[in-house]
Amino acid sequence: MNTEEMLDRLGAVIGPPPAGGVVPVPREQGPKVLGFQLPADYRAFVDRYGMVSISDELHIFTPSAAPSPKLGQSPGFEGFLYNTTDPYGYCAWLAENYRDGDYRECPYPLFPAEGGLLKWGNNYNSDHFFWLMRGPDPDRWPVAAKFHSMWE
Repeated sequence: MNTEEMLDRLGAVIGPPPAGGVVPVPREQGPKVLGFQLPADYRAFVDRYGMVSISDELHIFTPSAAPSPKLGQSPGFEGFLYNTTDPYGYCAWLAENYRDGDYRECPYPLFPAEGGLLKWGNNYNSDHFFWLMRGPDPDRWPVAAKFHSMWE
């Protein structure tokens, strides 16, 4: 199944894209700012749905030009990275656990470490979703989830 077919099938479950369109992702700047490209299926999803909350539960982050309500968070790709690199946020706590050897709490380093976790979403249960940036091909990065309520 190609990406467009997948998005059409997903749309049957979560509904159509926003009627007024989405804030476009300045994708041509991605590799310059990030140093890598984001996965193709994710890019296609955000081109169609933008920054979205599915059923007001799963929040998908995007590197859009829209300003963030968080004080000090830049728009664009810098703002997208802030979800992982915020020095006082949840990811900072995960990174500290990894550095301290608490691999049960966090078994992987966080971006910008090579092979690290890059956050792309979360939900109201305080579960967090990442790509595990293993290898140069972002389309092969596995998704990792950190469930707040369980260690598995």
